[in-house]
Amino acid sequence: MIQLQLIPYAERAQLGTMLVTYLAELQPYDPTYPPVHAPTDYMFFNAYWTESRVGTPFEGEERFPFFIQNGATNVGFALIRAVQAENKKRWQVAEFYIQPECRGKGYGKAAITVLFEQFGPNWELQALTANTLAVKFWDATLTTHAKQVVKTQPVPSYWQYRFQV
Repeated sequence: MIQLQLIPYAERAQLGTMLVTYLAELQPYDPTYPPVHAPTDYMFFNAYWTESRVGTPFEGEERFPFFIQNGATNVGFALIRAVQAENKKRWQVAEFYIQPECRGKGYGKAAITVLFEQFGPNWELQALTANTLAVKFWDATLTTHAKQVVKTQPVPSYWQYRFQV
């Protein structure tokens, strides 16, 4: 059964290892992106533990790091953040990763379903145009899990999706 675990500060190193692997995997799709050799090379890495966390679990939060788990095993991660767009709050899938050996087992779709249920109805994400497997995943997932999907290409290197769940 897939579940999400909010990553505590003490476990950020494990996320960092996965993040560096994920970003190296993306490098061939966007050679203009600078190489990442350490988690802190990803400019927002530490921000996932420094944003305000008051009140309810989601009140005042702007960034959420999650491990995607199958039982007790971390099979990937999701980095979620709040953005303001068109005068409303949207949740953005900033980064989403399933380890290669865990792909094709439904873990990604199950995890995104849990995320959609936990957060509000308004979402956005981007996918590198050249990463055809990611684009195929998001197209299929959003077809079954979202409504009012608007897919645009603001720049040639990526697709942007805005949608409601």
